[in-house]
Amino acid sequence: MAAVRVGVVYYSQVLDGINSVEGCEGVMYQVAETLPPEVLERIKALPRSDDPVIRAEELPDFDGLIFGEPAAAHLLQH
Repeated sequence: MAAVRVGVVYYSQVLDGINSVEGCEGVMYQVAETLPPEVLERIKALPRSDDPVIRAEELPDFDGLIFGEPAAAHLLQH
């Protein structure tokens, strides 16, 4: 039986939890940047990671999706 594939759009703790379950495979992604470079520079944004950017056409390839965030990222909760 194939592993249950779960796409994780950020937060590595979620990925670790998925990969700790037998028969599950987590795959880490990030979302595409929407802000222009000059805004990112002005707000002193952190550099982007090397994780692949999730594309809409990839979504059906997964059995589930989790959009994770650390508790400190309170702006994402609103």
